[in-house]
Amino acid sequence: MEYGAKRRLLTRILLIFIGFVTFVLVMDQLVMPLYTKHGKEYELPDVTGRAVTEAVDLLEGDGFDPVIADSVYDANYLPGMVIRQNPLSFTQVKKGRRIYLVISIGEKPLYMPNLIGATLKDAEFSLKDQALTLNRSIYEFSEFYPNGVVINQSVPAGENVERNQKINHLTRAQRQRKSSSSGHRGRLD
Repeated sequence: MEYGAKRRLLTRILLIFIGFVTFVLVMDQLVMPLYTKHGKEYELPDVTGRAVTEAVDLLEGDGFDPVIADSVYDANYLPGMVIRQNPLSFTQVKKGRRIYLVISIGEKPLYMPNLIGATLKDAEFSLKDQALTLNRSIYEFSEFYPNGVVINQSVPAGENVERNQKINHLTRAQRQRKSSSSGHRGRLD
């Protein structure tokens, strides 16, 4: 290549590079700040602990876009109350931003477990897992279940129960006592 052709090529490359850098600077300093509304940020209000309708009205009134992201069990909040928000309260955000809300559906319901066929120890663990307590165990003979397992329960399996409810009559199999000298048969207690 001759000297003049090389010089023209280098000039073109230099002009293309300068044009590209100018384009990037114009986009970065002028176009993008206008497009993203740079500097127009607002403090996000705290809506945790508020009723979902009140929180949605407040956020929409301030120009935000509330979205119910999830509903979870939480014994510390009444049903329909906002538990969390994302972004967090008092964060600087732009108008029109989506605000994700997590809503309480109240305390998780408890259901009576099926204890029939379980050992008394396993039944006590199952009751404890559901925040229930065994109040009394009655021993009763059964031909169908082995010794030491639950054969009946006072609250039917699957029934809705309250936290710390006492289960009064949980029965379990016990071997029948051999005939006594008087000829009477009885139960072991």
